[in-house]
Amino acid sequence: MPIAEDLIIGSSKEIKEIRVLISRVADSKFPVLISGESGTGKSLVALAIHQMSSQSVDSLLQFDCATTSEKFLEIELFGLEESGHVRKGLLEFANGRNLLLENIDHTPVDLQVKLLSIFQETEFLRRGGVTKLQTDCRIITTSRRDLREKIEANLFREDFYYRMRVISVKMPALRDRPEDIEPLIYEIVGRLHKDARVFMASLENHGLLEYFWKYSWPGNIRELQQVVETLVLTEAWESIRQILLGHGNASNQMIIERSIKFPPEYHQAGVSILSFFGEILRRKYPDHKATIRIEQDDLRVRMIVEPLNGRVEVFERALDEYGLVLTGQITPEQFTDDSFLAMNLKHELRLAQARIESQKELLQYQEKHLINRDRQIDQMLKLIGQSLHAPQPYNLDISVAPTISSTVDAKITVNVIEDIQNDLGELSDILNKSSKDAAAVEQVRKAVVKLNKSNGNETEKNTAIDKLKELIDSISDKESRIGKAIRATNHGVAIAQRLAKHYNDLAQWFGWPQVPKPFLGSDTNA
Repeated sequence: MPIAEDLIIGSSKEIKEIRVLISRVADSKFPVLISGESGTGKSLVALAIHQMSSQSVDSLLQFDCATTSEKFLEIELFGLEESGHVRKGLLEFANGRNLLLENIDHTPVDLQVKLLSIFQETEFLRRGGVTKLQTDCRIITTSRRDLREKIEANLFREDFYYRMRVISVKMPALRDRPEDIEPLIYEIVGRLHKDARVFMASLENHGLLEYFWKYSWPGNIRELQQVVETLVLTEAWESIRQILLGHGNASNQMIIERSIKFPPEYHQAGVSILSFFGEILRRKYPDHKATIRIEQDDLRVRMIVEPLNGRVEVFERALDEYGLVLTGQITPEQFTDDSFLAMNLKHELRLAQARIESQKELLQYQEKHLINRDRQIDQMLKLIGQSLHAPQPYNLDISVAPTISSTVDAKITVNVIEDIQNDLGELSDILNKSSKDAAAVEQVRKAVVKLNKSNGNETEKNTAIDKLKELIDSISDKESRIGKAIRATNHGVAIAQRLAKHYNDLAQWFGWPQVPKPFLGSDTNA
């Protein structure tokens, strides 16, 4: 199996077993899920499977699900039919070929349902289409997140998970296979056309070899490659020594960089929401110090994090969690127990949304085609979050078009508000009429009734949404008095979940955070 050995470097037991598995499954049509931390070599495993398959006569089609907004992810994969115009998606181009979908954990649940039909029936519909199309492709997926955790949180479909992982490859972290460090160094140095034996001797002479074995390599092979290339090209032995010892600012190469590109009118919103990450680190991770710089270069705004102490993986996790808040997958309250920080974060999100909304009229004059206009008025904060979910830990440059929610101007339909009023009434009926909880529910109901009569007045809107969200947060807390009372009956749980769903219908129009799907119940994912 020369191809697997050339691409998957290492002498550890785990790597040898992975190479054997690749040789056995490469020429089958079964879907493959490759999981593992960022930088462990998941894409190389996919490439090895492709090159050893009968489809290797064609190139491997690759698509990163983390670099496209949810709205346009469906179009990229399935295609589009609109006003007589047909745009083919990747699934059509992949007919008879291998298709690699990287970061599959970034696909929304409703899109997972459509992808499931590919595995079950090998057929699909373009967006806006009515004629089913067939595709005979082998889908390989990667994920750096534990999908089982997302399943438990109702953020990933269990049936889709088992369909796409008929063959499962788990890439081990580099820290768990230190015996592979030396062969990897030989491979990296060889690609630079240098003598690896001379380089290894230099490592030992400068007393660095032992640090290579002890270091945890949070960036895995990608970080090892960066360090080795830096040493080969610059011979910065002492700087690298400091990095491996944990003194992170010794080299400007070892930084975490995330970038966003957007039109000038959105710069202030982007700069503001990225700058707030510094406050996040100071309050949530006080023992982990870093220098944070916001740099603007033409249409690109970059946030550069230079660790001063602490582990790089802590800062990576902080960025990922911050991205979940910005994309609406978790609320500020779920993000932090610090009520002051959560309050400030909600304030920053509202300010950013307000700045974006103030520019919408300009965008209407800039766009001529419906699809282009939709691309401009999708959710910018969601894309900012996606840039923070970057698949590479270092020196990453993502260029995305910003978007805002085009639904914020949509009028509140009477049906949704009446549904919310009815849910609140039913909720009140199962509570003790004289209790504080019943009184709180009645206050929320009155605010919603007032909203229905206010024709979308901004003050009434904010008051109603605030009260409704506070009530849902209280219900979602299993230890709260009202949470316990609601959970005492199945009827109460069903009402609360229905109320949360209607709140989400309302909140999306106003650009407010969504209730997490775990609280909505499994039926909402069907």
